[in-house]
Amino acid sequence: MNRSTSRKKSNVAAGKAAPANKRNRKLGQRLAISTLAFSLLSGGIATSSFAASFDDLNGVPGKDKITALASQQVINGMSDTSFAPGKSLTQAQALHMMVKAFKLDTVTRPVSDPLSGDENQAQQQAIPEFSKVKSSAWYADTFTTAARAGLDIPATINPDAPITREQYVDYVMSAMQLTGKMPVFRIIPPDINDESKIDISHMGSIQLAIVLKIVSLDANGNFNPKQNITRADAAIMLYDGMNYLNRFKPETTPPADNSEATGDLPLIEDAPAGESYAVTNNGDVMLMQDVKQAIAQHASDKDALYFVAIDLTQNGKPVDPDSTEAKTELQRLQGAGYDVAMNTGWTYQGQMEKSEFRYLSGYFTADQLNNLKPAAHYGYTVHFSYNGDGSLAQAKDGAINH
Repeated sequence: MNRSTSRKKSNVAAGKAAPANKRNRKLGQRLAISTLAFSLLSGGIATSSFAASFDDLNGVPGKDKITALASQQVINGMSDTSFAPGKSLTQAQALHMMVKAFKLDTVTRPVSDPLSGDENQAQQQAIPEFSKVKSSAWYADTFTTAARAGLDIPATINPDAPITREQYVDYVMSAMQLTGKMPVFRIIPPDINDESKIDISHMGSIQLAIVLKIVSLDANGNFNPKQNITRADAAIMLYDGMNYLNRFKPETTPPADNSEATGDLPLIEDAPAGESYAVTNNGDVMLMQDVKQAIAQHASDKDALYFVAIDLTQNGKPVDPDSTEAKTELQRLQGAGYDVAMNTGWTYQGQMEKSEFRYLSGYFTADQLNNLKPAAHYGYTVHFSYNGDGSLAQAKDGAINH
């Protein structure tokens, strides 16, 4: 596995949509893994200094998460007794949430060098004049603060208009990235039935949010991107995003101004095409979508063998397959009765030169995959493996590997 030593700065967590071929779609994403001190998240109405007791949350899914945020004074309701869970969230309220929850008032993106000649960078860093934001409004400073931190906000935005699910997810994922340093990792984007309805500029954020379980698809596999997000759904998503970040402890304290937000953590920008990385919590096993679909397709064959790759992570970082740690874990898995070994694949690098990479792989039944026993100090991401030209990793006859 090759790791780039260069560092790139990015203002958003989501990039362009991945290619239409879902098998080969790869998406590099950058997020900040850091421990956040949560501050008041106000809807622009109630700003009391104590956690309100809402009497309109009975039967509301995610009630405990909403209540937890309120008890921590992370959110407030429309009044001390009403949260209005089904009411649509406005653009202004959503941005106020981002600024307060992720402390965007402490984040300032670097100013471009006027002598560099990089007009594109200068344009990206310009703070829009929001034509529909009145200077006397309670949220006036919110828009400037969020834009200065790096959120991409249209200059013609209507602060009182409802915000859609796709817009809100993009704000959340982008704000998460802006909070600090983060390695780049690759994911296998999930299948979304109404993907064609998603704005291409929001696609990367939505795919990553689904993989990280910050947002879920509905029972029909739809994301419903154009639907206005409710205050309840927005609060739950924020809780899950914060909870995800809080599971990890940074090794170093990020600089106060975050001016080197991508400075020290290792990147995986050059991960082999056959490998797909997602951060999995220590002690957890994540079956990627391709494996889940194969298991469902062959559900009637209880003896079917699946040839899969296993990416090990520890505290949010990948474990080198050639490291002593990986070899020790391989021996543990073998001792537990799993048919696993180190395998070799290949990818392209540089001037289309072939380069080999090592990865942990094995043959598992569906039952073994669904009940894989992890070590408490590693995370396990299970997926099918491909070589640099998109060809499947070789498996013994009869094994399912795609």
